[in-house]
Amino acid sequence: MYTEKIKYTDLNGNDGVYTVYFNLNKMEVVTIEWSVPGGVKQLFEQIIEEQDIHQILKWMTEILKKAYGEKSADGKRFIKTDDGWEKFTQSAGYDDWMFGVITNPDKAAEIMRAIMPNID
Repeated sequence: MYTEKIKYTDLNGNDGVYTVYFNLNKMEVVTIEWSVPGGVKQLFEQIIEEQDIHQILKWMTEILKKAYGEKSADGKRFIKTDDGWEKFTQSAGYDDWMFGVITNPDKAAEIMRAIMPNID
């Protein structure tokens, strides 16, 4: 699981921090891995080598969307919904955070290793 605290300033000018969680279970990782000829690691190596920003953004967004969720209060479930992803992408901190992810290869790699440990 990858967890990060995001600092933001909301639309009313108030500063805040919220915590985001990204996690893929084993079956989700296998499903993604098998959906890409040669696997995700090879795909990312290729698009990074080619510096294909469109493909980097596409795949990072797709994987992050599949991995984004909220922990249940009792910690027994990781709840993923389209509504949860939509709320996150519309939040005050998302834009700066996501821009930081896609423009910083080390941060992107850190997140991918945390949520897809077999692609290092």
